Amino acid sequence: MKNKYLLFILIILNSLICKSTFADQFNFQTSDIKVINDGNLIIAGEGTATSQDDNYEIQAKKFEYSKNLKLLIAYDGTLFVKTDNIIIKFGEIKLDKEKNTFTAKENIKISDIKNEVLIETDEISYNEKLKLLSSKTKSSLRDESQNILTTEKF
Repeated sequence: MKNKYLLFILIILNSLICKSTFADQFNFQTSDIKVINDGNLIIAGEGTATSQDDNYEIQAKKFEYSKNLKLLIAYDGTLFVKTDNIIIKFGEIKLDKEKNTFTAKENIKISDIKNEVLIETDEISYNEKLKLLSSKTKSSLRDESQNILTTEKF
């Protein structure tokens, strides 16, 4: 019986000491976390956010998550999309878990690890259901042979 109480106390202490939290769709492990608006808004400092389905892993300098909108905004970081094996470096990214989409802007670099392709652009949109990546800005694509393709949009 004492072991159960001790385990319970250790779990409570661990949750108070660790600066990580679950927010419906994301698990945050960051330097600092602020929960405001009755838990509907989470502001977090530098660290990592992982999606509940473990498909997205975001490392960034700052996070803002709206539980009501299921919208995560991250600044100055990288996104690893595990199912598609791509890494995206961004200035700002907005992940909408309700619509299964994200948009990123500011010095975007997309590395397709499997196909050894690098895309550079200023803004992208991605629809996870359709597996559709698009950009309305000038972009360049470089393959493993260093061939370069430049386009106004894709």
